Amino acid sequence: MEKKEIINPVTKKSVKLPVANQLDTVSPATRLLEKRRLMYEKQEEYEQKKKEFKQNEAYFREQEKELREKDLEIQGGMIKFSTFLQDNEKKKKRADQKIKDERESIDLKDGEISKKKEYLKILEEKSKRIEFKVQAMKKYEQYLDNVRDCNPDEYQELQDILSRYKTLKSSNVKLSSNLSDLEKNLDDLKNTVSKYEKEMKTEIMSLNNDIANLQQKFEQIEDQKNKLKNEAEESSSKKLSKVSDLARILMAIDNLENRCLNRKDKSALKYPLNSLMNLEDPKNFNMFQKRKEYAKAQLHFIEQYLKDFKAIIDNINVNRVDIKKKIAEKRENNVYI
Repeated sequence: MEKKEIINPVTKKSVKLPVANQLDTVSPATRLLEKRRLMYEKQEEYEQKKKEFKQNEAYFREQEKELREKDLEIQGGMIKFSTFLQDNEKKKKRADQKIKDERESIDLKDGEISKKKEYLKILEEKSKRIEFKVQAMKKYEQYLDNVRDCNPDEYQELQDILSRYKTLKSSNVKLSSNLSDLEKNLDDLKNTVSKYEKEMKTEIMSLNNDIANLQQKFEQIEDQKNKLKNEAEESSSKKLSKVSDLARILMAIDNLENRCLNRKDKSALKYPLNSLMNLEDPKNFNMFQKRKEYAKAQLHFIEQYLKDFKAIIDNINVNRVDIKKKIAEKRENNVYI
């Protein structure tokens, strides 16, 4: 495997590293330039896609304009045809209404003729009944003549008897009417009381149903309220737990970074985090987004420190092996160290 010589920042000696380890020793600035190059390539590809999209958009807008014009032409034709159909429908309705009116008028006249015939028939029957009644009333006329002859002091004429009869009959009718009115009023009062009792029973049942429904809704709302309250408490507890875990993680990251940075000022492995990434340590813990970005940068440089420490340890181990071999060779050659 091809090797490359590098200078150990601690021992100031050149060390050969395998090619596999060369990528680990690339500086963050070089990686940043590589990322920017990839970003420019992606930006050019994005601009090309954007240009193609605008061309397609213009083509589709032209197609949409043509379709809208065709749609407007079709709608205009449909409106004219619909107007024609509506006019025909109105004419048809007027003709049907006129036919219906004529038929109703004919049926009405036929009904009037039938009623007149029935009324004529009733009048003829009534005339027969009157004639029959006249014949039947002659015996009463004879009776009244006998009453007048028997009571000449009270009744001079038949009209006096009829007047007395009409008076008594009128009094009887009036009393009967008063009795009928009183009975009707009594029935109306009974019906009113019965109707009022039914309405009150119906209203009471309706109110009881409303009370039951409202009670059920109230219980449902209470259940939902308790459920939401429990969910809120559980969510608050989970949120506090997650915030606590996040705080511990961020504190651990800060601790690791401090352990890496709290070295001698002349250490070659001391990277200034703020100057390389242009990031500032957010003082407010509630600024989660900035804390997340800053934590990512911290982890990135901690990773760099660990890789550098691993390279140093590997170099030290290699040097130790070489020293041990040299000591063994000198001992074999009886050379005093």
